[in-house]
Amino acid sequence: MKNAFRFLCIAALAGCTLMIVPSCSDDYDDSEIKERLDKVENRVTALEKWCSIINSEIASLKRLITALENKDYVTGVETLENGYKITFSKSGSITIQNGKDGGDGEDGKDGLDGYTPIIGVAKHTDGLYYWTTRAKDGKTNWLTDADGNMIRTTGNDGVDGSSGNNAPTPIMKTGIELGNDYIPDAVYLSVDSGESWKKVSGDRGEQGVQGPKGDSLFKNVDNSNDDYVIFTLQDGTPIEISKWFASSQEPVPTGIIILDYTTMPIVKGGQAQIKLRVNPSGFKVTKENIELDVWNSDTYFLDDKNNMSRASYVTPSDYYELVKIEPDKNTTNEELEGQWIATIQSKGVGNYRNLSELSLVVNYTDSKGDVQRISCPQSILVETVPTVEEGIAFSYSKVQTIYTTETNINPYMLFTNFNFYKNTEGEIWHYDMELIAEVKTELDENLLTADTESLYDKHYISFTPNMEASIWKELTEGKTKKASSSAKIKLIDFAGCCKELDLPIVYCPSNINLKLELSAKEVNKYQNTSESYFINIGNELAEYGLVQDVISELTMPAIQGFTEDDSLMEEYFPMAIEEMGICTGKIFNPILGFYVYKEAIPGTRNYEPYDETLPTITIGITSIAQELVTPFSLVALNQYFGKFLPIN
Repeated sequence: MKNAFRFLCIAALAGCTLMIVPSCSDDYDDSEIKERLDKVENRVTALEKWCSIINSEIASLKRLITALENKDYVTGVETLENGYKITFSKSGSITIQNGKDGGDGEDGKDGLDGYTPIIGVAKHTDGLYYWTTRAKDGKTNWLTDADGNMIRTTGNDGVDGSSGNNAPTPIMKTGIELGNDYIPDAVYLSVDSGESWKKVSGDRGEQGVQGPKGDSLFKNVDNSNDDYVIFTLQDGTPIEISKWFASSQEPVPTGIIILDYTTMPIVKGGQAQIKLRVNPSGFKVTKENIELDVWNSDTYFLDDKNNMSRASYVTPSDYYELVKIEPDKNTTNEELEGQWIATIQSKGVGNYRNLSELSLVVNYTDSKGDVQRISCPQSILVETVPTVEEGIAFSYSKVQTIYTTETNINPYMLFTNFNFYKNTEGEIWHYDMELIAEVKTELDENLLTADTESLYDKHYISFTPNMEASIWKELTEGKTKKASSSAKIKLIDFAGCCKELDLPIVYCPSNINLKLELSAKEVNKYQNTSESYFINIGNELAEYGLVQDVISELTMPAIQGFTEDDSLMEEYFPMAIEEMGICTGKIFNPILGFYVYKEAIPGTRNYEPYDETLPTITIGITSIAQELVTPFSLVALNQYFGKFLPIN
């Protein structure tokens, strides 16, 4: 390239001389041209060396600003022959030149002014650093791109929140490096990674390369302070970066132990606390330098979904989160040195139970900027259980008979069924009644008495009617078809979560005398045929509270019916009950089937009042409490057809 440059310069400096001096003359003296050519060639060589140094300085300045914005620290300042080696805790090291001015070039008619704008950085009003240039008149301006936008020194923010590094770095080159379209001994600047170049070395004039250009962007490096290093740029801008030992007065952690090994139950969405100690006691623990480490995790889902099982050095949990760390205190509210309380939050969604071994890891950044972790050798078993709302299902009949027998009062039953949960191994866990801390009932004590003691071992709550109350007396005396009251139940778990129910308590008589009016014309259609005559008695029973959804709130219902008919009735009535249906699915749908053995005469009726010879049906509804064998009789109903009238 230098030979090519020498050829171009010879052509430029001696072209006109060749026209007036014979080419064959031996007396021609070209020493002046050679001298001028050597000066320009030396100038280009100096400019190329200067550009290389400045480009290196620009790169070092960019890394310096990156370290500043990333809150890095200086760990070492080494003095070199021509500058300094600066080492950072995270960002490696950079080398910068001594701040000194370059020497003046020699005068010459075709010399170059030589003043090249000084590259620097400055903090803008947004708190970020941008590239600047200082002109010959000493004025500092923002360096801009082709669109007039200022150029950030370290680019946009990176994805991890640290300073990015994607902005083009200013580059300087001589024209001889760029090619024939550029002035060989001029300096050019690019701010778009070499896509375009702008001449910045000044106009041709009487002076060579000037001193203010210098060999460094840095004017001074001050390492005299114990806490920080000050880097001063050529335009006087100071950049201050803290030293490592000044920022790490806290001791380095050497160990962490858990002080409380008790199994900790957490109701889903609740919190628990872990007491711990970090050695040495002078190390300050924060939410940022301590992490949860999940050793094992097993989840039981109500719907048998996949469980979560984890294994890694530090495993973020799907079910737990460290939400707070604070100093532990004694009874007089004094902080216990080196002891801390970590608050754990259960954060999973869905109806599940989780059992996990949780440990803790404390971390710190060493002098090299590497994150070091100290793990705890112990773990603590943490159990997340469903809320009482999720873990318990209420079950009850919408009506009960007042007596189970002629003399035994029938307590109104509210079954408290626990839900079952299964993990992927098929292991079963069910909600534990011991998680319920309190049972509350609200009712009219003149009408009902509540018994909640059976909740924990027999899984039901019962309400017994006070038979001295008028509403129950009128029911047993046949004055009313049904009587009702209500009770409010609250189950409260140990975390304060509540499951509530407003329970309607409806009683009907144990013996019902039904009046059925039938069409003799319709009945006689089935006389002496193989078909039965069916009638639905649901509407009549609904008046007593035996509605279609009477068993809809029962988890484990059993319903059955029996019929009794005396053959001596033949002389009084033309029909006999031969079959009965009670339910369709969970819909109470009582249907009677009759065999018509002789003609029904309009106006015929059965005995009144009833006696043992009357046709009778018995309906029974039972249910059981979980883990109990004996069923509870909820409805024990005898229905006598005391008024059974065929009509037209």
